[in-house]
Amino acid sequence: MSLRSNLYATVGTAMFMCILITLKNEDNVAGLVMGVLRNVGFPLPKDYRFPYQVSITLDGEHYCGGSIVDENTVVTSVHCITAPPSFYLQPVYELIGFSLSKPVTLDVSRLGVEVGSKNRGEGATHAVIHAEYHENYNPITKDWDIAAIKVKDAFKFTAKVSPLLLAEDDDIKDGANAVVSGWGVQSKEDNPEKKTLKYANLPVRGGKYCDEFLKGKRTERMMCAGITKDLKDSCWGESGSPLVSDGKLIGISLWDEGCVSSTNLGVYTKVSTVQSWIKTKMGSV
Repeated sequence: MSLRSNLYATVGTAMFMCILITLKNEDNVAGLVMGVLRNVGFPLPKDYRFPYQVSITLDGEHYCGGSIVDENTVVTSVHCITAPPSFYLQPVYELIGFSLSKPVTLDVSRLGVEVGSKNRGEGATHAVIHAEYHENYNPITKDWDIAAIKVKDAFKFTAKVSPLLLAEDDDIKDGANAVVSGWGVQSKEDNPEKKTLKYANLPVRGGKYCDEFLKGKRTERMMCAGITKDLKDSCWGESGSPLVSDGKLIGISLWDEGCVSSTNLGVYTKVSTVQSWIKTKMGSV
């Protein structure tokens, strides 16, 4: 980056912080300003880069990632709202060929949604009043893996809490730059209790890369992302986390074959293929 570009970025960031301070009592306006700047690629301070990211908690403990899409709604992966057997017993059912019945949605009183902080446990927690997943969800193939959570008290949009736009088909290009964020571990030896939000910049891997990786199991509602040579992607513990490009939610993390290796990519629900379902779940309950 040139000296002039660095100067512009520094001055711009200072101006942005002044705006936030000026609007500290006008949270919704500050959230709107931040969202616009993020969508046009403005270099935001670290604390303001992922205001859409949530921690979904189960019995008070971090369980999954998720994304804010409106004042009352979070989207995530199906197994983040269902009883664990639908996830942990999947390989057994695949091996013996049983057709797994539809997973049971967890008691919503056990779920929570934490927002507003990159440090887990330091944000505001919202009670959950409803959770559901797509009626066509297949627990074996993971097709139609999309779930929506409704919170009791609406999110108050600020510079640190704001929604994402949903991607359209034309918004996803093979090789496009994207970013995935979450609190999951990055290797099998990593500490699963880490509390600081992490992120990785990744290219979208569509077409032959994703087809070859999934060995014919990819459906039109799935996409891949990752840089295999640099071992970057979401990892175990990242389920439900957002994959974002140009300020839009393009993917929701499904699973990884362990942590990323030279033969692994992250697999995501392709948001543009389920956005019509998401929109029917948005708004107040």
